Amino acid sequence: FSFVFLPGCGGHLVVYPIRKGDGQLIITWGAYNEVKPSDLASVMTDRHGTTHETTLRPGLIREEQENMWKSRLKQNAPSIYGTLVDKTENTFVQGIFDVNLERLVRNRVALSGD
Repeated sequence: FSFVFLPGCGGHLVVYPIRKGDGQLIITWGAYNEVKPSDLASVMTDRHGTTHETTLRPGLIREEQENMWKSRLKQNAPSIYGTLVDKTENTFVQGIFDVNLERLVRNRVALSGD
């Protein structure tokens, strides 16, 4: 498990192993980058021109958008991580949003997350 801060990207990179259903161990990654509210619609617009609210599943991210994100990661991360990112196919985008709550616990319900 690796956790790399990327000051030039305004975010961080997480790299970790997972085991696929067939038992094969693979390395996966997630890049967390802040997006200005004014840029969010552009980031979440797929290669067909459809804007999504939270997720661009694999195969939908626009090529120029994917190249821009990968380029930023390669420029700001140690080279071993840049190589991993560069070789990744089927990149996707998952929006993560901050929420302000008055309470995290109410009666028998608790909201948690990172």
